[in-house]
Amino acid sequence: MAFTSIPNEAIDRMTELSAGAWRLYCLLLRYRNHKTGKCCPSAQTLAQAMKMDRRHIFRLKSELAQLGWASFDGGDVTELFGLTGDNNVTTPSDIKVTAKNVTSDKKVTREGPKCHQVVAKMSLAYKEEQDERTRRNEQDELIHEIFAYWQTRLNHPRSDLTGKRKSAISARLKQGYTVEEIKQAIDGCASSPYHMGDNDQRTVYDDLTLICRDDGKLQMFISKVNQPTRSNGNGRNQIPHKETHNERAARETAELIASAFQTPSGVDNPDSTDTGEAWLAADFRRV
Repeated sequence: MAFTSIPNEAIDRMTELSAGAWRLYCLLLRYRNHKTGKCCPSAQTLAQAMKMDRRHIFRLKSELAQLGWASFDGGDVTELFGLTGDNNVTTPSDIKVTAKNVTSDKKVTREGPKCHQVVAKMSLAYKEEQDERTRRNEQDELIHEIFAYWQTRLNHPRSDLTGKRKSAISARLKQGYTVEEIKQAIDGCASSPYHMGDNDQRTVYDDLTLICRDDGKLQMFISKVNQPTRSNGNGRNQIPHKETHNERAARETAELIASAFQTPSGVDNPDSTDTGEAWLAADFRRV
């Protein structure tokens, strides 16, 4: 089994590099010929080994060069941090095979297992970091999709995605609810007369933090989606399914204005002196 030696100085200062640059540095050490010092892997070879785009390889090379961890001459690596003298990388024209090179190669074999473990741990940590970043990005996209739907569905175009709203949505997604199920809960809130303001306080309760507060709340709002809308009990029309708060307020205002000009039942002529007082009394009670 072959092993790669990493200089102790490089291990001590590896926090200077990004995770990707550190992986590239370790990979260059691996591709380096310890007898000749030659190191010239192509960008395509490095990209395949690190499972990333070639353009990202060039960015990581630039990072190593700027921080003084490596020097490059085209595709050749002319110097690597932590290697000195005959142990450092050389260009193909400067290759010298000496006894000292062979001796240092034996030392590499003795130190190899420990260094191999360090590289393996760093590679695993980098992969886990990449996977976690991908997962967070995907979840952020779902959260923004749900928030945008809530803004449109309940007419909150100027509302912000606050930390509490984001946490509430994230908690329900982690619990296993799908985007469509949370959208159904938003629809259920929109179809609930009580939460749209038909309550004693005449207050609208439609914030996303309420809808996604916990499992019970979400289930309750989902169950309201297919429920028929009940009468308000005040003689007005029922609230249509998916009616927004502003639409409801406009409809109720129109109903009040229309009812003010209707002739009450049993009064033939509101302008007559016999029925004038009764009509006014009935109209006053209606308003």
